[in-house]
Amino acid sequence: MASDTVRDAVRLMAAPGDGIAPAAVADLVRRRLADDPVGRAALTALDDAPDDPGTVRRLEGTIRALGDRDPAFLAALTRVVHRATAAPADPPALPRTSPRPAPTTRRHPSRPALR
Repeated sequence: MASDTVRDAVRLMAAPGDGIAPAAVADLVRRRLADDPVGRAALTALDDAPDDPGTVRRLEGTIRALGDRDPAFLAALTRVVHRATAAPADPPALPRTSPRPAPTTRRHPSRPALR
């Protein structure tokens, strides 16, 4: 599970494009690795060569090692990655209603006409 989370996190960080969810993953990882020289180097390498498999594996290894040392970080990363990769929820179904009858100009026989 942690392996999938890390792989998905790096995939989201390396993929071109933008979006709130991938940005949240990148922000969490970058903030956590900011004080780690090995982590900063791995992030810089990913920025320079996001398609390089060696660069991707290096960052994955760095994040895995950090997750082993800091379970709270791994739990936070798991939540953010899940939000970023989860399929959007289907909108709630609206209740079925019968179509409204067309308005009529006739008055109901039990109601007096308005003047």
